[in-house]
Amino acid sequence: MNRKLVAVTESFENRVQVANKGRRCHEDGQYIQAIKAYTDAIHLAHKPSEKAICYSNRGASKLELNDLYGAIKDFKKAIEICTGLSRPYFNLGATYVRDRSYDLAHKYFTMAIALCMDSRGGHEPYSSDYYSIWCEYTGHQPQNSESRTLFISKLDFRSVFVKYLDPDLALASVCIDLKDYKKASKVLAVMLRENEKDSLALNMRGNIKFGTEDYKGAECDFLSAIRYAIECIPTDRSTFYANLGKAYIRQGKYDLASDAYAKAIEQGGHSKAEHYSVLGGLMYEQGRNYEAIEAFKNALKLDSTRVNDHLSIAGIYFLLGE
Repeated sequence: MNRKLVAVTESFENRVQVANKGRRCHEDGQYIQAIKAYTDAIHLAHKPSEKAICYSNRGASKLELNDLYGAIKDFKKAIEICTGLSRPYFNLGATYVRDRSYDLAHKYFTMAIALCMDSRGGHEPYSSDYYSIWCEYTGHQPQNSESRTLFISKLDFRSVFVKYLDPDLALASVCIDLKDYKKASKVLAVMLRENEKDSLALNMRGNIKFGTEDYKGAECDFLSAIRYAIECIPTDRSTFYANLGKAYIRQGKYDLASDAYAKAIEQGGHSKAEHYSVLGGLMYEQGRNYEAIEAFKNALKLDSTRVNDHLSIAGIYFLLGE
């Protein structure tokens, strides 16, 4: 093999290894080590796009350490080097959300969406529709402050959007919360055409069907979301199981609903107390009174302020004559 070709190949492999080290460190929560690895990768990068991606990734690690100034600097450097990448724009928007600079956040989110649409060959007909949704629901119109606040809070507090940095998921979720199911469906249809096993998109489509009282359709989508999440990504599935449980309840399938909520509890998550409470109600409906009491007690162990759970326990004991 030509010596020059060997050297080029070894250089490329070295760059890939260093960049992968940064990615692994970031995923493991070792953000300082990730920053060091991405810094090395920046020095090794040959192509502008490679260097821009490394800057963007390093900025994401700095953001995890709450170094907002450093993150903004890296994201802007990535944009300066390569203007055609959507990720640095969206990362920059997420950083400005943390900084509560919402006008700047809106600016960069909008630019990210425009780039996403431009880069998806064959989907250009949706660009204007996406943009109109974006403008309408992110406060582009000053009077729409409620929608703007809702969108910002999602990006700030729902880690799934920050983790995956997916503007389409954020848009679809805002539309669902505002009960604009038609527009949300258009967003998700594009996503599912690209990847029919996208568990997050399937879960959101299930929420749309649930909102339009298509409970059987919602059940199917939630089951698919759970299946593909198990196969593809290590995501928290407690919400998926809880959503499936809601669909079962609306269809009167209480045994299946109880199983779904039990699995949601196994997954953990911040809604575990609520899931125990719902499970207690389902147990009571099935005449499983002592199991219901135990479920309500477990909810109270996690959150002692849940007044309705205290009342439910008292009510069951009263009916049992105890």
